[in-house]
Amino acid sequence: MGYFKEQEIPYQFALANAFTICDAYHCSMHTGTDANRSFHLTGTNGAVPTSTAFVNNEWDWIDGDPQNVDVGYTWKTYAERLEEAGVNWICYQNMPDEWGDNMLGAFRTFKKANIASGYPVSSGGAPNSPYNKAAQPLPYKAYDATTDNAKNPLYKGIANTLPGNKPEEFLDAFKNDIKTGKLPQAAAASLKKTMVFMDRAHVYHSL
Repeated sequence: MGYFKEQEIPYQFALANAFTICDAYHCSMHTGTDANRSFHLTGTNGAVPTSTAFVNNEWDWIDGDPQNVDVGYTWKTYAERLEEAGVNWICYQNMPDEWGDNMLGAFRTFKKANIASGYPVSSGGAPNSPYNKAAQPLPYKAYDATTDNAKNPLYKGIANTLPGNKPEEFLDAFKNDIKTGKLPQAAAASLKKTMVFMDRAHVYHSL
């Protein structure tokens, strides 16, 4: 592997020295993207207790197909633990412009919640371009916490919680939750210690 010394590209080195904040960034494991996302959302890639550790990228998109609800991972996610503890949470995302970045879609509990909602969604690579034809027509129904959460609390992990057809519309629901004081309890309880960061159409809260 080749590299440049500082005297060869001084301007780039000056920028890196002044602004780089991830020079000591480390992933959970040196392997596929999905395995690291699984650590972010579950704390493991399955090595304990299921003995089904994975290191590659598979089942990483929300497909909305009822035939696939029994295909996927089975260990418990942080979202499920928060739900059991009575802590409010949500995954902000635009569907179907989700690209398969949300690893919750790889877990059977969330696949079943998707179908049970009556408004199943599918990931896609662009607005209104799902990878798989789900059982509801486009545009997808916007997630409504007042009606959807009570009967199917895990649905908010994969639902269309940031509805809209244009990028400038994607954050409207998030901004409204801030204005009305409805941010998830896990974030709102310690906002000064909370980092909000985005991955394309996702908004995560890192406590």
